[in-house]
Amino acid sequence: MRANKEKPLWKINRDFISYAAPIIRNGGLQKTDSIQQHGATTRYSHCVSVAYYSLRAANKLKISFDAKSLVTGALLHDYYFYDWHKKNISHLQNGYIHPKVALHNAMRDYDLNPLEQNIIVRHMFPVTPLPPKNREGLIVCITDKLCGLAETFGLSKLPLPDCTDIWGND
Repeated sequence: MRANKEKPLWKINRDFISYAAPIIRNGGLQKTDSIQQHGATTRYSHCVSVAYYSLRAANKLKISFDAKSLVTGALLHDYYFYDWHKKNISHLQNGYIHPKVALHNAMRDYDLNPLEQNIIVRHMFPVTPLPPKNREGLIVCITDKLCGLAETFGLSKLPLPDCTDIWGND
């Protein structure tokens, strides 16, 4: 397999917007913007960050990958609507169960291919026992942990904050 040539940042940003905008505009992902995820970061901001930095990482690795599926799976990897921080017995095992909840919700609201489904359901490895089956899933899995760590310590911000194509700010 021949390695891909690294794209310039403006092309990565353009690609990200073209893949992310339909997911963000349709379905319920924006509803997660009121739910805390890590530190002061909302679940929506976390998912957007994971998707954006996963795309950047895959590009940096100069490997062949499905960019649209990577962004879609990453955006929807935490697509659930409860706040796991609240004291509730059902939330105690969130790390184990939320990938399946996210997959269920994503399949209800979006048309997902098998690669995107695998990215969502296996992003919590090694907390969950099954690793991702593909390079896109592995990249999202690792990026999720790095973004979560940065968010926990207040070291992150929403990528492309002035992007009206995604956020819809007029």
